[in-house]
Amino acid sequence: MVTKFVDYLLPLVKGHTSSEEITGLVVADQVVFRGEDYNKDWLTFKNCIFQDEVIFSELDFHSGIKFIDCIFEKTVSFSNFDVTGSRIAPVRHSYSIFFGQCIHRGAVFFREGKVLDNLVLSNCQFDLGLDFIKIEVPNGKLSVENSTIKSFCGFQLIEIGKQFDLKKNTFDCNFSIDDSKINNLLLASNEFKKRIEIENSMFSGSLLLIDGVYHKESRFFNNDIGGFLSLSGGEYRDNFFVTFRSRGTSPNTIKSFYIANCNFSNGFFADIDVKDTFELKPIVHSIRVNASPTLKGNIVFRNIDVGLLELSNFNANADFVFENMWFNKIEITNFLNRAQIVFSNVRASFTTWFVVHNAKVRSRRMIAVPIQIEQPKMLDLISEGEKLTMSSSEMFVHATNLGDTQFFQTDFASFDRVIITNSIVSEISTSKCKWFPNEKLGVLDIAKIKRKKGMTEETRLDFTLNNREVYRQLKLAMEKQGDRPLALEFQRREMWYYAQYITSAEKYNYKDRFILWLGQTNDYGQNWWKATWLSLISNFILYIPIALLTSTKLAHDKFATSLRDVRLSLSEIFYGRLYIYPQLLNPAHILDRIVDVRSSPGIIYFVDALNRIVIAYFIFQIVTAFRKYVRS
Repeated sequence: MVTKFVDYLLPLVKGHTSSEEITGLVVADQVVFRGEDYNKDWLTFKNCIFQDEVIFSELDFHSGIKFIDCIFEKTVSFSNFDVTGSRIAPVRHSYSIFFGQCIHRGAVFFREGKVLDNLVLSNCQFDLGLDFIKIEVPNGKLSVENSTIKSFCGFQLIEIGKQFDLKKNTFDCNFSIDDSKINNLLLASNEFKKRIEIENSMFSGSLLLIDGVYHKESRFFNNDIGGFLSLSGGEYRDNFFVTFRSRGTSPNTIKSFYIANCNFSNGFFADIDVKDTFELKPIVHSIRVNASPTLKGNIVFRNIDVGLLELSNFNANADFVFENMWFNKIEITNFLNRAQIVFSNVRASFTTWFVVHNAKVRSRRMIAVPIQIEQPKMLDLISEGEKLTMSSSEMFVHATNLGDTQFFQTDFASFDRVIITNSIVSEISTSKCKWFPNEKLGVLDIAKIKRKKGMTEETRLDFTLNNREVYRQLKLAMEKQGDRPLALEFQRREMWYYAQYITSAEKYNYKDRFILWLGQTNDYGQNWWKATWLSLISNFILYIPIALLTSTKLAHDKFATSLRDVRLSLSEIFYGRLYIYPQLLNPAHILDRIVDVRSSPGIIYFVDALNRIVIAYFIFQIVTAFRKYVRS
């Protein structure tokens, strides 16, 4: 049926029936509904063709409007409209505005409107674009699915209370979301043939990108995301940028990143917009990477303060760069790396971090809290049943092969604890790193290891054997890259833990225990000064009986029978016979040439022989330590 708007459609819509279904209509002229022109609670168009513009302006749609299998030859425009049910309708629909299986030859505009329930565009074709400006859907969702959009597609100043869904669409145009407030945004299985930009928007929930193909650059700038920015699947054929605002004292935040099964052909980059070392770093509560053979490309994070970094599973094709980053916790568990990972200028976070535990669901999350916050106000950050505890900084590596992981200017010592268990770290490369002191490696206090208190023997053995293995692998890694001084330092620590292990595990292996005990006199070939002062002390101890036994002023049978004898003995030791002391430092000395031994007891030769052995041993230890950098 071919008709004109004013002859048939306008009188029909002005009628006072609660709903109307219009089918098979061809409208040849412009359709314009304004104010009192529209008087329906619910209106449905099926199989209609609109040959000229369709304009809805300053209307209260009450319950809503629906278009099924319609063709629009020119522009469709909704402006200053309201679909919030201001008048009670007999039937409540699951959506307020619905377009299904429609073809739009002209552009489609939604401007300055408010929708009670859902606004759905499904299985449609938009030849000249789709544009939303100042649209509110406070209690429902906005959905565009299984559609093709050409020319342009933009969403500006929109507010979505529940979710914004873009699923299985093809965008032959640039796509943008600007200055909007959205709970959750879902982009699933879309094909973006041109650029995608999401800027200056706030997401109280999460932004989820699932599968899909992105042919051109994807740019996310200055967005606040209260939940996850999740990238699961998807092929990104050009750059993917996530840019934080760095100006001012409160940079924008993204609570968490989650990355899995993506192919970044030209790289993923998360960074701040201006590189200024005096600016606060943006806060990210967690970065979780679920590696797999399908995760490919370069993934780069720079200039961010992170509560928790998690790497897990098998990484074969993705290269990671973490540059100028602060981390409160790094957890690399059950991770096998066959690609390249770079930690550059990384250290423990300066931010005060807390862990929120929920015993009921066995979950945990991290929050960053300014150090100046008042204690009572901290309780506002948690819900009932949750427990808030301060988080110490930690690097945790478990059941992992780091493979070709590179550490440049990484401050391991800044972390409160470094824990490496059941892992392979012998293939790593390092440059200008600040290494953790021995006390920070592992979960136990090294003082307890020395005292052998506060733990079971089995725990102590596991701890010492694990740390010994860690230092052995670090030693091999340093040797492979030619850093002999650091390799020797790790060797010293390795031997210390091995000595602790032998002492507990092989109590009757006295030969090795004795050798390892003696090796501590020069810190297992690393400390010449320790061997030197030990040689001076031991030589002085053995010099005392030689000085007393060769003195002509003392009776050999009464060194200290009176106070006078004590004073005389001390005088001989520290003054009268002191010239003997430096000569005894030569293990090749001849005792008869140094002192008159004719009236001395025979035991003096035993003491002298013992002194020669001790001094010779310490000279060997000194020479060994001096040659630590040149011996092979």
